[in-house]
Amino acid sequence: MSLLEQESFIKGIPPFDKLNFRILNRVVENLDIAYFGKDETILSHGAMPEFLYFIIKGVVQERVEDEVDSLISAHEFFDSISLIENHVKNDFVTVEESICYLMPRDIFIEILHENDAFEQYFFNQFHKG
Repeated sequence: MSLLEQESFIKGIPPFDKLNFRILNRVVENLDIAYFGKDETILSHGAMPEFLYFIIKGVVQERVEDEVDSLISAHEFFDSISLIENHVKNDFVTVEESICYLMPRDIFIEILHENDAFEQYFFNQFHKG
């Protein structure tokens, strides 16, 4: 995907839609892309988180022990709480082949601390869980 397509994709996902051009550009410049096969574990409980995952295509289950807690699908992201706490609480497993953008943790944390509204969004989510 081109940088313009990546920017359009990320800009379509709240709260990333509220980021200014400079910050959004930094996000896009630091994205990587990854493919995961069906039933593949992306993150495991207890691991050190490295990325925020944006699902381009596919569906991912968040599992607490062996129970499905939530389903995350295209145009959604997952595991911001793990990035904030710096450890993965649950397992994330693909339901079908999935393609994701990966934003490095250090970029996410930098942006979190630079933008009050962005930070507030994630901390409100954090306190709901």
